[in-house]
Formats: sequence, structure tokens, C-alpha cells
Amino acid sequence: MGQIYEKYAEIYDATGQDEFGKRMLKDLQKLLKEAGLHPRTALDLACGTGTVAILLAQEGIEVWGVDAAEKMLSVARRKSQRLDLPVTWVQQDMRCLDLPQTFDVVTCFYDALNYVLSVDDLRSVFSRVFRHMNPGGLFVFDANTVSALRDVWGNNSFADDEGDIA
Repeated sequence: MGQIYEKYAEIYDATGQDEFGKRMLKDLQKLLKEAGLHPRTALDLACGTGTVAILLAQEGIEVWGVDAAEKMLSVARRKSQRLDLPVTWVQQDMRCLDLPQTFDVVTCFYDALNYVLSVDDLRSVFSRVFRHMNPGGLFVFDANTVSALRDVWGNNSFADDEGDIA
């Protein structure tokens, strides 16, 4: 699942993924406010280069970031160390999630659940997330739907050749 991300890690943020993470965090903050939740602990699944996890840590939340790609975690570690933020980074496949802690909120952004290709594996992810949530906890994720894939993305190719990355 994570092989492409091993090669993509060093340029991931430069392709706009960090900006997407910042937008998702704003949506998460709005959702938490509406629900009256003030999480003390958070788990960011498929955390990539750690943008969302780091932003949560900057709010004083104890954060763990999990990703299958070690090179993504390497970038995340560098980013959090530069900011002197205590984020716990763990390399694991979310289908096999096994951590020694539970959390108030679990996030899984960047359409990461779309990479879980079987119903059994998806059930496993949801079951493992549930086991890692505190009572009253919240699991927040995004995913492309069949209609979005058909009507929004369609059979299109997208390219960007501005700047250093093409």
C-alpha cells in the first residue's frame, strides 16, 4: 500500500498535500467545536508527512501519527523536531493497528481509506480504530465516493508543470 509514498515523501508537501491537511484541520476544528469536544489525545492515521498531527500538537494535544511509509514518517519526524513538538510517530499499516494507547479523536485524511481495497480490510480498520478510541471518542475521515470518482474526477488526467515539480 505504501510503496509509492516511499518515493513521494520528499516532495509530498510541495505538491499541495500540506495545504489540504490544513484545510482538513479547519473542518475538524469546526466539527469538534459543534460537538463540544475538547480532545486531549489524537491519533492521525495515514499521517503522511505529519501536517495534521503537527498542527494538533501545536494546540497542546498529545498526538500519535501512524503511517505505513517510513520515508513519510522520516519527513514528519524532521518537521516536528524542527518545531520541538513531542509527536509519537509509528510505522504501521492501519489494517493492523496495534498501539498501547486509546485516543479522544482519530483522524484519517487524504482519502487514505480509499486505498483499503477489500471489505474485510475496511472492517478491520474500523474495528481497530474503535478499539483505540476512548468512550465518546470521534473518528473523522474523508473518502472519495463512487459519485465523486465518476462525476468530479471522472476519467481525467491532471498535470502541473509549474515550479520544480512536474
